[in-house]
Amino acid sequence: MLQYGDIEEYGPECLIREFCKASHKVIDYYTLNYIDRPHMIVIGYTKPDKGADCHACAPKLSFVDFIKDQNGWNLREAYINAFQSGSWGEPPVSIKVLAVGYNNIFGVVIECGYTAQGYVESYTSIQAAVAGEFREIFFGYNRA
Repeated sequence: MLQYGDIEEYGPECLIREFCKASHKVIDYYTLNYIDRPHMIVIGYTKPDKGADCHACAPKLSFVDFIKDQNGWNLREAYINAFQSGSWGEPPVSIKVLAVGYNNIFGVVIECGYTAQGYVESYTSIQAAVAGEFREIFFGYNRA
């Protein structure tokens, strides 16, 4: 198992860059307290190619799951470029992680909205790793 030590000392930015060797930027990280032990989920993203700065240009999101034991934080699973979400080459503003069920599964909650020609649309999407890949497990849509 890959050993990373003290995330609090080195920071999640260092860990995601060291692990995937790509030009990821860290959005945030979450600590989830599962039944067996704490997990830390680091969320990163890779921007689309240069020139891809249109409203439909979404970055690729990555999620790295670390588990804590007596020696520090260890890599459990990494989902690099798991799925795309966002616009103008930037990730969604409202993105968070939550525990789903009791099997050390986490869900990624994305809430977005759009306004055009007098209409306001919003949606909530929850993605989770199912059978080794991310899938949308919930989608809610509102149009006013």
